[in-house]
Amino acid sequence: MNNTGTLFIKNIHLLNLETQNYLAEFIRYGFYRPFKGQQTIASNVRIICSTNINLKIAVQDGTFSKNLFNELKKTSICMPPIITLPENELAKLTQGFTKHQLTNMEQKRIVNSKPTSLYEIKEQVLKLLEKKSNNIYKNEYKYEKNKEPEIIEAARLGKQALKNPKVMAMLWNKFQNQNKIANLLGVNRSSVNRRCKEYDLL
Repeated sequence: MNNTGTLFIKNIHLLNLETQNYLAEFIRYGFYRPFKGQQTIASNVRIICSTNINLKIAVQDGTFSKNLFNELKKTSICMPPIITLPENELAKLTQGFTKHQLTNMEQKRIVNSKPTSLYEIKEQVLKLLEKKSNNIYKNEYKYEKNKEPEIIEAARLGKQALKNPKVMAMLWNKFQNQNKIANLLGVNRSSVNRRCKEYDLL
């Protein structure tokens, strides 16, 4: 992951203290030790951590590494509780979880459910896209729910799926209908037609 990699560590406070101290050492000096090894290896992978607790209090309680806390606090972002965000910001945040253009009604439905975390928003968006994709091919193919994860992924990609020949070929093989593909991806039929011709699907 050197040069281009990012390592995201969710719930950093759940790591044991020894691992936390090793991580602090890596962030500070740029060297890490392989598991059960003593040799140090240089790396410039980017580290992003998250937590939902007050790390300063955890340090005082002795449950979080002071060394790691001192490194993390140099560059930190504190996000306000999701439930306190204005509706328009929450709607924009909801849209950010998918390349597929959500309708105002779909965004409002999620906002009105009063989500309390980014994870909950993401789950609701995925369920919405899953339901939408299922409804499209249930009518034609009577597939059981969750039998076609690649269709759900295509719906999540939205218009970005147009740029992927393999995804477009898969959709064409499934539907053989430009209108249905356009409806699934949230784009106009002409865009689908243009890509299908470009990828020699027609």
